Amino acid sequence: MQESTNTLSGATLERLRGEHQRLETRLTELNSHPYLTPDEQIEVKHLKKLKLIKKEQIQRLASQITR
Repeated sequence: MQESTNTLSGATLERLRGEHQRLETRLTELNSHPYLTPDEQIEVKHLKKLKLIKKEQIQRLASQITR
């Protein structure tokens, strides 16, 4: 059972890392613009919050896996 849980956790960890990377890619894309529209500024703030949430989820799950 433990191995199955670790496999599932590993898959979840990879999914979270992928989501985090997609957020980072979008932020990089937006930040490459010479200026941001008000909507883009809001999107940047939202993406940064989501990215932080994903990072915290990754760290929490990684610490559970290594226990």
